Amino acid sequence: MEDALAADDFARLKDWLRSMPRAGHAWLTPERLQRYVQVWRRGLTGALNYYRASPLHPAAESSEATAALRLNAEHFFVGVPTLVLWGMRDESLVPELLDGLEQWVPDVMIERFAAATHWIVHEEPRRVAERVLAFLAPPGLAARPASIS
Repeated sequence: MEDALAADDFARLKDWLRSMPRAGHAWLTPERLQRYVQVWRRGLTGALNYYRASPLHPAAESSEATAALRLNAEHFFVGVPTLVLWGMRDESLVPELLDGLEQWVPDVMIERFAAATHWIVHEEPRRVAERVLAFLAPPGLAARPASIS
């Protein structure tokens, strides 16, 4: 898989980035695309292993494998304060995935970004940085404003 994705200077991955639905692509500058290529050249195996290890895959309507899948709920419980920043126009990780999240992450703070997609960190870098800094700031100490260039 790695060789196929790396072929022709990562042509498939570049095409995939350019083809994301409704992403608006203003953030996908030639410089940023080149930065992605630099990272991909360091290796794709780690990123692909995430998907290889996951029992979750897009379901076909009548997938027997999906119907037979049994997951241990204890493996999904998160017991620490958690910040979730979600692009509400994300078509890869759809907003409905947030439904019921509190059951698994009782101390969750969800912030929805109405205009953002899967590429929220590129589309809203200042807001994302500000939210993360504020979340990580010790109680009673205001976070410094984010400096994004």
